[in-house]
Amino acid sequence: MSNTIREYRVEEKLSDGRTVVIQLVDPNDKTVYTEQTYHLSRSALYLKFLTPARELNERELAYLTDCNLYRHVALFAAMENNGKVIPVGVSRYVMPTSVEPSGSAELAFAVSDEFLGCGIETILLTHLRRLAKEDGLQAFFVRVPVADQKMLDILRQFDQELITVKDSRVTNVLLPV
Repeated sequence: MSNTIREYRVEEKLSDGRTVVIQLVDPNDKTVYTEQTYHLSRSALYLKFLTPARELNERELAYLTDCNLYRHVALFAAMENNGKVIPVGVSRYVMPTSVEPSGSAELAFAVSDEFLGCGIETILLTHLRRLAKEDGLQAFFVRVPVADQKMLDILRQFDQELITVKDSRVTNVLLPV
């Protein structure tokens, strides 16, 4: 990945005309990241973490914010309101921890409930795909809870012929980069 990734910051317009800033997650974002989890409903937290809603501990926060920009890349979307940063979404990809890169990475999203349907998920995925292509990735794999049909619809915007395998709790999706 190029050195320009460290300065990655892009402004995008949402479907309603508001501006959102997309930038890299870094270790200094733990507070912002924690704040964003407070904007997720209990059901959204369950869909994202597949466990009952709870606060993130220090170890989880470190994992989610200490990205190495090679095997683990994360972006967050924020809006500014009266000089205060309001986190509205986060997305990431993480390559398996095998010795050699596999050409694929796990993809994850979380968007604040009040901003669902504004296009943030699509914007974040567009930027992650661009960065993943620079990294030489060929596909994302995503574990989508069966109840999260909206996420499957978002992924289908990028590839109508998604490769999926369902079990009782999740749909495993392979999305070409």
